[in-house]
Amino acid sequence: MQRTNPSNTWDTSIPISRRRRLLNRIKRFSSTPSLNKYTSLDEKPQSAVSCISLAGSSSSANTSACTTPRNLSRSSSTLELFVDCPTVQETKWISLPSELKIRILSYLSPRQLIGVSSVSKEFHKLCYDGQLWSRLDASEFYDRISAKTLAHLIVTAAPFIKYINLRGCVQLPEQWTIDAVANACRNLQTAVLEDCNFQKKTVHFLLNRNPGLVSINLQGLRKISNSTCKLLGMNCPLLEELNVAFCDGLDGKGLKRIVEGCPRLRDLRANDININDPQLMVALFKANQMDRLILRGCSGMTDEYIRLFCEGENPELDPFTGRGLVPPRKLRYLDLKSCNALTDHALRYLAGRVPQLRHLDLSGVIHLTDDGLISLLPTVPKLTHLDLEDCSEIGNETLLSLASSPVAAGFQSLGVSNCENIDDAGMIAVLHKCPVLRNVEMDNTRVSDRTICAALSAVSNRVRNFVMNSEEEGSRKILPPHPARLIALSLVTYDCSSITWQACSLLMAHNASHVQRYPTSEGIPGLVLLKCFYEYQRTVDEHTSLVLRGYLGEANGIRERWEKYMKSCEEAVGRRSRRGWGRHPHYGRTGSGCSIM
Repeated sequence: MQRTNPSNTWDTSIPISRRRRLLNRIKRFSSTPSLNKYTSLDEKPQSAVSCISLAGSSSSANTSACTTPRNLSRSSSTLELFVDCPTVQETKWISLPSELKIRILSYLSPRQLIGVSSVSKEFHKLCYDGQLWSRLDASEFYDRISAKTLAHLIVTAAPFIKYINLRGCVQLPEQWTIDAVANACRNLQTAVLEDCNFQKKTVHFLLNRNPGLVSINLQGLRKISNSTCKLLGMNCPLLEELNVAFCDGLDGKGLKRIVEGCPRLRDLRANDININDPQLMVALFKANQMDRLILRGCSGMTDEYIRLFCEGENPELDPFTGRGLVPPRKLRYLDLKSCNALTDHALRYLAGRVPQLRHLDLSGVIHLTDDGLISLLPTVPKLTHLDLEDCSEIGNETLLSLASSPVAAGFQSLGVSNCENIDDAGMIAVLHKCPVLRNVEMDNTRVSDRTICAALSAVSNRVRNFVMNSEEEGSRKILPPHPARLIALSLVTYDCSSITWQACSLLMAHNASHVQRYPTSEGIPGLVLLKCFYEYQRTVDEHTSLVLRGYLGEANGIRERWEKYMKSCEEAVGRRSRRGWGRHPHYGRTGSGCSIM
């Protein structure tokens, strides 16, 4: 039996269950969570969003401003769905204000802007708007556009450009260079002109019109001279970073004018410059603002110049030590690579004068010995990088001093390649005493498998301490897997004849065991990256790649097959040796085909 609605709002021909399902279906598609019933068509919906009315067929006269779906009832009654919402207007690109268009285009890279500029005249005008080019790095796309287009871009955006990088833009002709770069750009703060085909007058135009320069890179511009340095010192008092590496026309006298005229200068890179004026070092001493000093390969650099940099000309002497009473230097980065005239006296002058030093490069300084480094290392507690490559007189004493000094706590990178006096004794001490050591370059030294075993032991201790500290803190951070984050130590052992395939196999087993115990998703650094003998390298690299991707079964299979192959090679060599055939003292290193993929 069917129920009827006394208000005659519902059609009696529709069962209650069907009406209920119909209402539920309407509720799902309604734009509001509730449904409003209306007993008469004269009532208007209270909600501004939507309303639903179930009424008779006479309601068609009031639905001119609403949306009416198809008839859903079996009889003359209709279901009308009213949606009262504004019409959505389609926004077109042409109707947007220019400010919003430029804002949208600002998310494109310079290379993408150049490509979009060819769409239409409007896009060409917008893409070359100066507001999009406050940072112009032409080194990314200069070889894909003509010189005229590049010059036009610079001239158009010149009032807005604060950073310009024209590195390698040799296609700019001289007439365009002066107009586009020198005359147009007047608000530059950073200019990179490395290896550009610029004449000296072009650089002078640029310096005269940009007194607010903070950083300028003139590396490789061989046509500039000391007059350029004089102009820099006079017109750029805010200069903080200067790169004049490989500028043959400069010397120490020109650099002295820059140091005296730019009191904020803290980064000076002057590779392969003739340092022929000791007053340059005196000026550096008086300023005492230098944070980074790179004098790599500079001719004329002697121990006396280092003394003038550390103590000045006539310092007051300490009656007890005989050393000058001067404030410490603020230097953090010092590169004296290939300054062959330096000796241990230079390191003694630096001792106690550079307490903030973090990076020291002395590679190629062939006259250095352990005595100079032993006097320096205890006085630089913040040192993190030390490069002693090709210092053939350096031995284990330097490494033992490093391991026992305050430097060890934060030391990260060591380079002792081609130091043939270094063996396991010094290297093992460094590996155990430096808990954050990340990189060791020791190719062509006398280290053996013992050093590899010590490295694996040190890394295992680090992992153990890392896990314990994480458990004490109560939670372990889960980091996204990244190969660089999982590498705890990188070893370079090219041409180390005492390192055998057994050490490589042990290292591969350690890496696989670490990933098996601590998945890569946990981000716990515990892998050891090895660069070794070239016949072993392919197998080691393939194993490391599989471990990083989590394919431990394949990685262990490669290692096991490689071990069997190397053992069979050794057994074959032993049989031939007993018969007197093919004796070779280094066969374990020079056997053919030790790569198992």
